Amino acid sequence: MLISYSRPDSITWSLVGTGGTFLTSSARLTNGRPTSATRMTFVSGTQTTSSVLALRGEWGSQAEFIVSLAGIVGTTLPVGLRIVCSFNLGGTWGYSPTEGVIVERQDGVRVAWFNFPQTIFSVPFRGVQFQIYNDVGGVVHPLAASEVFEIGEVWAGESSEWCIRTTYQSDRIDWSKQKTSINGQPFPTRRRASAISQLEFTPVIYGSAFGSVGTPSFKSIRAGLLGYQPCVVVPMTAEPFTGASAIDSAYVNENAEFGYAKTLGPIVGEAPRFVFSATFEAPPVILP
Repeated sequence: MLISYSRPDSITWSLVGTGGTFLTSSARLTNGRPTSATRMTFVSGTQTTSSVLALRGEWGSQAEFIVSLAGIVGTTLPVGLRIVCSFNLGGTWGYSPTEGVIVERQDGVRVAWFNFPQTIFSVPFRGVQFQIYNDVGGVVHPLAASEVFEIGEVWAGESSEWCIRTTYQSDRIDWSKQKTSINGQPFPTRRRASAISQLEFTPVIYGSAFGSVGTPSFKSIRAGLLGYQPCVVVPMTAEPFTGASAIDSAYVNENAEFGYAKTLGPIVGEAPRFVFSATFEAPPVILP
């Protein structure tokens, strides 16, 4: 599985492109509530597949870190729209551009995730940039000039990959309510459900449980998740539990769950190794 955490607490957001404007607070992009979307406008003027709006989030030199996972969580942008993710390195934007598109998951939520395994980057960044092109397949430009669209949440964080036991459980919390009339007739109030992932990490040696500064461990994961801090989990890989298959961008787009750790178990010794369990909750995300 893959888990990402430690998104910077303070991110300054800006739009680069003629006519691009925030219509609601950009703080909603990182408030941890992905149905509380930020509304903004696309660039103005004549539209082509080269028309582009850059969404930039900067956390500055004092909070630099190596980004392993970045993405847009919930949006009304069209499926297949070209997105290019890059970073701010040493104050310069556009480092290591990576191509992607808006993907619609089976539940109707639209996302664009970019997974960067730990071996790719060795330098810390000051910010993340998503260039939104008016381009689907290189031939269609579906957005009108100054068209209004929404983004629910934006993620940029460090991450690590772990193996989990076969006792993994995937569930839903249904927030719907129902009242019944005096003659037994149902009057439901339907609400969208939250996703639940309950899992236990496979046993690891002491160093992987308690680690050292700068090295992912059970201890560092707990520190990044305590206090209901936001996180992203991709519970399994294409070959579940073993970690033998690479977690590629397509798998992340379909299975990444943005939310928080609902419960964190203790680090338990199973001599000479250690295990750790957690339950993650992913709240509903804005629909197009």
